[in-house]
Amino acid sequence: MRFVLSLALTLILSGCGLPPSVFRSDHSNPLLEAPPLGDVAGGGVWIAPIAGASTEAEAFRRALAKALLKREVPVGLDSAGPRGARLLAAAAPATYEGRGYVDIWWRLEGADGALWDAFVVPTPLDYRIERPETQVAIAEIADRLGDMLGPPPPAKAAVVERIMVAIPIAETTGFEDGKPLARAMAAALGARGFQPGALDGAKAVVKITAKVEPTATQKNSVFVTIRWAVETPDGKEVGAAEQKNILPDTAVGNGLEAIAADAAGAAVRSITGLIRLAVKNSESSTAKGAS
Repeated sequence: MRFVLSLALTLILSGCGLPPSVFRSDHSNPLLEAPPLGDVAGGGVWIAPIAGASTEAEAFRRALAKALLKREVPVGLDSAGPRGARLLAAAAPATYEGRGYVDIWWRLEGADGALWDAFVVPTPLDYRIERPETQVAIAEIADRLGDMLGPPPPAKAAVVERIMVAIPIAETTGFEDGKPLARAMAAALGARGFQPGALDGAKAVVKITAKVEPTATQKNSVFVTIRWAVETPDGKEVGAAEQKNILPDTAVGNGLEAIAADAAGAAVRSITGLIRLAVKNSESSTAKGAS
Protein backbone atom coordinates (compact mmCIF):
# COMPACT_ATOMS: atom_id res chain seq x y z
CA MET A 1 0.00 0.00 0.00
CA ARG A 2 1.33 3.38 -0.96
CA PHE A 3 0.67 6.43 1.14
CA VAL A 4 0.49 9.91 -0.30
CA LEU A 5 2.09 12.85 1.39
CA SER A 6 -0.29 15.28 3.07
CA LEU A 7 1.73 18.29 2.08
CA ALA A 8 0.79 20.86 -0.52
CA LEU A 9 3.21 20.44 -3.45
CA THR A 10 3.90 23.61 -5.46
CA LEU A 11 6.02 23.22 -8.58
CA ILE A 12 8.02 26.21 -9.64
CA LEU A 13 8.04 25.09 -13.30
CA SER A 14 4.39 24.05 -13.61
CA GLY A 15 1.04 24.79 -12.00
CA CYS A 16 -0.82 22.39 -9.71
CA GLY A 17 -4.41 21.53 -8.96
CA LEU A 18 -6.13 21.74 -5.62
CA PRO A 19 -3.55 20.58 -3.06
CA PRO A 20 -4.30 18.11 -0.28
CA SER A 21 -3.72 19.19 3.31
CA VAL A 22 -2.79 17.33 6.45
CA PHE A 23 -5.75 15.99 8.43
CA ARG A 24 -6.49 18.13 11.48
CA SER A 25 -7.73 16.59 14.72
CA ASP A 26 -10.29 19.36 15.21
CA HIS A 27 -12.18 17.97 12.21
CA SER A 28 -11.98 14.31 13.24
CA ASN A 29 -15.20 13.91 15.25
CA PRO A 30 -17.67 14.58 12.40
CA LEU A 31 -15.78 12.14 10.20
CA LEU A 32 -16.25 9.34 12.71
CA GLU A 33 -20.01 9.84 12.89
CA ALA A 34 -20.71 7.72 9.82
CA PRO A 35 -23.90 5.61 9.42
CA PRO A 36 -23.74 2.02 10.74
CA LEU A 37 -21.70 -0.28 8.54
CA GLY A 38 -23.62 -2.96 6.67
CA ASP A 39 -22.77 -6.64 7.00
CA VAL A 40 -21.91 -7.50 3.41
CA ALA A 41 -19.08 -9.79 2.38
CA GLY A 42 -16.36 -8.43 0.14
CA GLY A 43 -13.57 -5.89 0.12
CA GLY A 44 -13.19 -2.68 -1.86
CA VAL A 45 -14.04 0.69 -0.37
CA TRP A 46 -17.38 2.00 0.87
CA ILE A 47 -18.06 5.69 0.28
CA ALA A 48 -20.10 7.04 3.17
CA PRO A 49 -22.50 9.98 2.69
CA ILE A 50 -20.82 13.33 3.29
CA ALA A 51 -21.74 14.42 6.80
CA GLY A 52 -23.03 17.98 7.03
CA ALA A 53 -23.54 18.26 3.26
CA SER A 54 -26.73 19.13 1.38
CA THR A 55 -28.73 16.53 -0.52
CA GLU A 56 -27.06 17.66 -3.75
CA ALA A 57 -23.89 15.98 -2.52
CA GLU A 58 -25.35 12.56 -3.34
CA ALA A 59 -24.68 13.14 -7.05
CA PHE A 60 -21.11 14.09 -6.11
CA ARG A 61 -20.77 10.84 -4.14
CA ARG A 62 -22.01 8.75 -7.06
CA ALA A 63 -19.74 10.54 -9.52
CA LEU A 64 -16.80 9.80 -7.23
CA ALA A 65 -17.77 6.11 -7.21
CA LYS A 66 -17.78 6.04 -11.03
CA ALA A 67 -14.38 7.75 -11.13
CA LEU A 68 -12.93 5.15 -8.75
CA LEU A 69 -14.38 2.30 -10.79
CA LYS A 70 -12.54 3.68 -13.81
CA ARG A 71 -9.38 3.41 -11.70
CA GLU A 72 -10.29 -0.27 -11.05
CA VAL A 73 -11.05 0.37 -7.38
CA PRO A 74 -14.03 -1.76 -6.17
CA VAL A 75 -16.62 0.65 -4.73
CA GLY A 76 -19.84 0.37 -2.78
CA LEU A 77 -22.38 3.05 -1.85
CA ASP A 78 -25.13 1.26 0.08
CA SER A 79 -23.14 -0.63 2.72
CA ALA A 80 -19.64 -1.66 3.71
CA GLY A 81 -18.35 -5.21 3.81
CA PRO A 82 -16.42 -6.45 6.85
CA ARG A 83 -13.21 -6.64 4.80
CA GLY A 84 -13.65 -3.34 3.00
CA ALA A 85 -12.06 0.02 3.58
CA ARG A 86 -14.28 2.97 4.50
CA LEU A 87 -14.10 6.44 3.02
CA LEU A 88 -15.72 8.88 5.44
CA ALA A 89 -16.26 12.55 4.78
CA ALA A 90 -17.61 15.72 6.38
CA ALA A 91 -18.25 19.24 5.11
CA ALA A 92 -16.71 22.16 6.99
CA PRO A 93 -16.59 25.95 6.45
CA ALA A 94 -14.26 26.76 3.59
CA THR A 95 -10.77 28.08 4.14
CA TYR A 96 -10.24 28.13 0.38
CA GLU A 97 -9.78 31.67 -0.96
CA GLY A 98 -12.98 32.25 -2.89
CA ARG A 99 -16.72 32.17 -2.41
CA GLY A 100 -19.03 29.26 -3.01
CA TYR A 101 -16.72 26.56 -1.67
CA VAL A 102 -16.71 24.17 1.28
CA ASP A 103 -13.85 22.07 2.63
CA ILE A 104 -14.57 18.36 2.44
CA TRP A 105 -12.50 16.44 4.97
CA TRP A 106 -11.88 12.86 3.85
CA ARG A 107 -10.76 9.99 6.06
CA LEU A 108 -9.89 6.55 4.69
CA GLU A 109 -10.00 3.73 7.25
CA GLY A 110 -9.19 0.05 6.98
CA ALA A 111 -11.68 -2.62 8.00
CA ASP A 112 -10.17 -2.58 11.51
CA GLY A 113 -10.66 1.18 11.83
CA ALA A 114 -6.98 2.01 11.30
CA LEU A 115 -6.36 5.38 9.64
CA TRP A 116 -4.94 4.87 6.14
CA ASP A 117 -5.17 8.40 4.80
CA ALA A 118 -6.76 11.76 5.59
CA PHE A 119 -6.92 14.92 3.51
CA VAL A 120 -9.09 17.89 2.57
CA VAL A 121 -10.30 18.98 -0.85
CA PRO A 122 -12.00 22.36 -1.49
CA THR A 123 -15.29 21.61 -3.25
CA PRO A 124 -18.01 23.85 -4.78
CA LEU A 125 -20.80 24.45 -2.32
CA ASP A 126 -23.54 23.38 -4.74
CA TYR A 127 -21.78 20.05 -5.58
CA ARG A 128 -22.94 20.31 -9.21
CA ILE A 129 -20.98 17.60 -11.00
CA GLU A 130 -21.24 19.35 -14.39
CA ARG A 131 -19.08 22.20 -13.07
CA PRO A 132 -15.38 21.96 -14.05
CA GLU A 133 -14.41 22.92 -10.47
CA THR A 134 -16.40 19.98 -9.12
CA GLN A 135 -14.88 17.63 -11.67
CA VAL A 136 -11.42 18.76 -10.57
CA ALA A 137 -12.26 17.90 -6.95
CA ILE A 138 -13.61 14.47 -7.91
CA ALA A 139 -10.57 13.73 -10.07
CA GLU A 140 -8.18 14.68 -7.25
CA ILE A 141 -9.87 12.32 -4.80
CA ALA A 142 -10.09 9.48 -7.34
CA ASP A 143 -6.44 9.86 -8.32
CA ARG A 144 -5.29 9.87 -4.71
CA LEU A 145 -7.28 6.77 -3.76
CA GLY A 146 -6.56 5.07 -7.05
CA ASP A 147 -2.84 5.33 -6.40
CA MET A 148 -3.36 3.68 -3.00
CA LEU A 149 -6.07 1.09 -3.71
CA GLY A 150 -5.99 0.51 -7.44
CA PRO A 151 -3.88 -2.02 -9.36
CA PRO A 152 -0.15 -1.35 -9.55
CA PRO A 153 1.14 0.08 -12.83
CA PRO A 154 2.35 -2.54 -15.31
CA ALA A 155 6.05 -3.28 -15.22
CA LYS A 156 8.02 -1.72 -18.03
CA ALA A 157 9.87 -4.14 -20.23
CA ALA A 158 12.55 -1.63 -21.15
CA VAL A 159 15.38 -1.02 -18.72
CA VAL A 160 15.41 2.54 -17.39
CA GLU A 161 18.68 4.36 -17.88
CA ARG A 162 20.50 4.48 -14.55
CA ILE A 163 21.47 8.12 -14.36
CA MET A 164 23.87 8.90 -11.53
CA VAL A 165 22.40 11.48 -9.12
CA ALA A 166 24.08 13.03 -6.07
CA ILE A 167 21.82 13.80 -3.07
CA PRO A 168 23.67 15.68 -0.30
CA ILE A 169 22.32 15.73 3.26
CA ALA A 170 19.55 18.30 3.57
CA GLU A 171 20.34 21.75 4.92
CA THR A 172 17.98 22.26 7.86
CA THR A 173 16.61 25.07 10.01
CA GLY A 174 14.71 24.41 13.23
CA PHE A 175 15.92 20.83 13.56
CA GLU A 176 19.24 19.04 13.15
CA ASP A 177 19.07 15.81 11.17
CA GLY A 178 18.89 16.27 7.40
CA LYS A 179 19.78 12.67 6.59
CA PRO A 180 16.22 11.21 6.52
CA LEU A 181 15.16 13.47 3.64
CA ALA A 182 18.25 12.60 1.61
CA ARG A 183 17.81 8.87 2.30
CA ALA A 184 14.14 9.01 1.35
CA MET A 185 14.80 10.75 -1.97
CA ALA A 186 17.62 8.32 -2.73
CA ALA A 187 15.24 5.41 -2.18
CA ALA A 188 12.50 7.02 -4.27
CA LEU A 189 14.86 7.73 -7.17
CA GLY A 190 16.46 4.31 -6.92
CA ALA A 191 13.05 2.69 -7.28
CA ARG A 192 12.61 4.61 -10.54
CA GLY A 193 15.82 3.42 -12.15
CA PHE A 194 18.19 6.21 -11.14
CA GLN A 195 21.48 5.58 -9.39
CA PRO A 196 22.03 7.68 -6.23
CA GLY A 197 25.73 8.17 -5.65
CA ALA A 198 28.64 10.50 -5.05
CA LEU A 199 28.99 13.96 -6.56
CA ASP A 200 31.94 12.80 -8.61
CA GLY A 201 30.44 11.39 -11.79
CA ALA A 202 26.85 12.50 -11.06
CA LYS A 203 24.79 13.86 -13.95
CA ALA A 204 22.56 15.91 -11.61
CA VAL A 205 22.42 17.03 -7.97
CA VAL A 206 19.34 17.21 -5.74
CA LYS A 207 19.83 19.97 -3.15
CA ILE A 208 17.40 19.77 -0.22
CA THR A 209 16.59 22.56 2.23
CA ALA A 210 14.03 22.15 5.02
CA LYS A 211 12.71 24.43 7.72
CA VAL A 212 10.46 23.88 10.74
CA GLU A 213 9.05 27.03 12.34
CA PRO A 214 6.47 27.64 15.08
CA THR A 215 3.15 29.01 13.90
CA ALA A 216 1.75 32.28 15.22
CA THR A 217 -1.93 31.38 15.03
CA GLN A 218 -2.36 27.63 15.50
CA LYS A 219 -1.62 25.96 18.82
CA ASN A 220 0.59 22.87 18.93
CA SER A 221 1.42 23.25 15.25
CA VAL A 222 4.47 24.04 13.17
CA PHE A 223 5.00 25.38 9.65
CA VAL A 224 7.09 22.98 7.55
CA THR A 225 8.81 23.93 4.31
CA ILE A 226 10.80 21.52 2.13
CA ARG A 227 12.49 22.56 -1.10
CA TRP A 228 13.92 20.01 -3.53
CA ALA A 229 16.13 21.77 -6.09
CA VAL A 230 17.80 20.04 -9.04
CA GLU A 231 21.11 21.39 -10.27
CA THR A 232 23.55 20.50 -13.01
CA PRO A 233 26.97 19.27 -11.79
CA ASP A 234 28.38 22.80 -12.27
CA GLY A 235 25.80 24.24 -9.84
CA LYS A 236 23.19 25.71 -12.21
CA GLU A 237 19.67 25.23 -10.87
CA VAL A 238 17.25 23.71 -13.38
CA GLY A 239 14.11 23.88 -11.25
CA ALA A 240 12.66 22.95 -7.89
CA ALA A 241 9.63 21.54 -6.11
CA GLU A 242 8.45 23.12 -2.88
CA GLN A 243 6.27 21.61 -0.16
CA LYS A 244 4.66 23.81 2.48
CA ASN A 245 2.07 23.10 5.16
CA ILE A 246 1.11 23.42 8.79
CA LEU A 247 1.51 20.14 10.69
CA PRO A 248 0.88 19.04 14.27
CA ASP A 249 4.11 19.44 16.23
CA THR A 250 3.90 15.73 17.10
CA ALA A 251 4.49 14.93 13.42
CA VAL A 252 7.96 16.47 13.58
CA GLY A 253 8.93 15.35 17.06
CA ASN A 254 11.90 13.46 15.58
CA GLY A 255 12.82 16.02 12.95
CA LEU A 256 11.27 14.98 9.64
CA GLU A 257 11.94 11.26 10.02
CA ALA A 258 8.23 10.41 10.20
CA ILE A 259 7.26 12.23 7.00
CA ALA A 260 10.48 11.95 4.96
CA ALA A 261 9.34 9.02 2.82
CA ASP A 262 5.98 10.61 2.06
CA ALA A 263 7.62 13.95 1.27
CA ALA A 264 10.07 12.36 -1.17
CA GLY A 265 7.30 10.24 -2.68
CA ALA A 266 5.20 13.31 -3.40
CA ALA A 267 8.09 15.19 -5.00
CA VAL A 268 9.92 12.44 -6.86
CA ARG A 269 7.83 12.49 -10.03
CA SER A 270 8.66 16.15 -10.59
CA ILE A 271 12.27 15.64 -9.55
CA THR A 272 12.82 12.88 -12.12
CA GLY A 273 11.69 15.23 -14.88
CA LEU A 274 14.02 17.95 -13.63
CA ILE A 275 16.91 15.48 -13.46
CA ARG A 276 16.41 14.51 -17.09
CA LEU A 277 16.26 18.21 -17.98
CA ALA A 278 19.54 18.79 -16.11
CA VAL A 279 21.16 15.93 -18.03
CA LYS A 280 19.84 17.32 -21.31
CA ASN A 281 21.18 20.80 -20.51
CA SER A 282 24.58 19.40 -19.53
CA GLU A 283 24.84 17.35 -22.71
CA SER A 284 23.82 20.36 -24.80
CA SER A 285 26.50 22.53 -23.14
CA THR A 286 29.12 19.83 -23.71
CA ALA A 287 28.19 19.52 -27.38
CA LYS A 288 28.40 23.29 -27.89
CA GLY A 289 31.80 23.39 -26.19
CA ALA A 290 33.13 20.65 -28.43
CA SER A 291 31.96 22.34 -31.64
